Amino acid sequence: MTAEPLRWGRLTSGLLLVVMMKPKDNYSLWTSWRAARATGALTHPKSSFGSATRGHDPICAAISGLAYDITEASMTAKLVAQEIRVIAIGVVGTGSLIPDGLNGDPTNWSQDYFNICPTIDGSAGQPQRIATATNGIYLSNVTPDQVSAAILAGLAALQVEVSMVSDCTAPINTAFVPATQTVTSGQDAVFTETISVAAGAAGGTYTCKDWALINGLPMTDANGATLYEQKTIHVPGIDLQPKTATNELMPDATHTVVATLTAGSYGPVAGVPIEFSVLSGPNAGKSGSGTTDANGQASFTYGPGATVSPAYLGTDTIQASFTNGDGSVVYGSDTASKTWVDTTPPVITCDQTVNPAGKHIPPAPGEGGQGQNQDGFYQLNATDIVWPVTDIQMFVTDSGSGMVFGPFPVGTNIKYTEAPGVTPFQKEMNGAVAWHILGQGDAVMTATDGSGNTSIGMMCLVPPPPK
Repeated sequence: MTAEPLRWGRLTSGLLLVVMMKPKDNYSLWTSWRAARATGALTHPKSSFGSATRGHDPICAAISGLAYDITEASMTAKLVAQEIRVIAIGVVGTGSLIPDGLNGDPTNWSQDYFNICPTIDGSAGQPQRIATATNGIYLSNVTPDQVSAAILAGLAALQVEVSMVSDCTAPINTAFVPATQTVTSGQDAVFTETISVAAGAAGGTYTCKDWALINGLPMTDANGATLYEQKTIHVPGIDLQPKTATNELMPDATHTVVATLTAGSYGPVAGVPIEFSVLSGPNAGKSGSGTTDANGQASFTYGPGATVSPAYLGTDTIQASFTNGDGSVVYGSDTASKTWVDTTPPVITCDQTVNPAGKHIPPAPGEGGQGQNQDGFYQLNATDIVWPVTDIQMFVTDSGSGMVFGPFPVGTNIKYTEAPGVTPFQKEMNGAVAWHILGQGDAVMTATDGSGNTSIGMMCLVPPPPK
């Protein structure tokens, strides 16, 4: 019986299985098996290439209908170009006239080609050579009842190169170990994937995918669709609040910041160490640590302490960082600022003091409406939360004319005389009293600290001179 030519047309497989049977009645069976994925076309219609029942190398154009003859070389080249691997199985039945089956001499029993193709050529070993050239397998002397097992054995014996690919982009990085490996069909190709995130990456949810390459081509399903592993990667990000704050500087004042760690759609991240530090500013060097709670939060409270000074005025930059367990690796940070200000004026007192001899403090308050200090001897005193007395300036204003006298150091002793109609002036005195000030009204004392805060005026009353 005659062999049915194998029509290849467009082939979208990565493996061609060729089975040649040679039983007593001398017939040919060709079949193909689709595996993996390849692209391109093999345009060798009407060819039963390699049949030992009919020598047909080449298959001339008169048979194929092509513009050229099909040869072993041309078919091998197309198979290799399309990355098609051939499993060739030579099947020999009991009493076969061709003991070497598919691998035999193709010129034997090819007389029926002489009338069409003038050239009959080729040599034994065609399928074996094609299988070798395509990195396939040749199995010989297979009995008919062993064909199925031989097919499976051939498939199992194929070796493929497997590698992994990822489309993850910055800040997500992936690495596979090993980079590539060769395995036999049916075996697992195991890769270890390491996913890393660039330092300082913005928190959020990132997606990307991995896929396998089989001999350089994507691994596909039965429909030819690439098989992907979808990955969702939640990257923690830290947020420090409040971003800015301004507080009055005073003893034992404190400021609290809260760091919140979230990872995109995953939400809060608990149990992560947080390191806090004041990077710059009046409290630079102060630090603390904590661990995020169920809400992904950890807090840090600090302050200048019980004693303050102008050195604590200014803006702190506070940083919160989330780290590994021992704090040696910083994964991400955020900053906030805290400004310490002084808007509180000094506290002043209008204290009676000694006369120029330094021995007598006149009694006060004065009798009747004559004022609180009959002689007008006062010491100019003030205190401030932040500034030392050396940085406080004292002033005396004549309530009658508005004339301002000063600045004077804290602790200055003065004599103030109310003299309606006089031109206000001051003159230096000797002894315990430094200055004698004459004004048209009472003395109004104020103090200004180093921050420029000025106290509300305090009246230091004196009686006018008798008429």
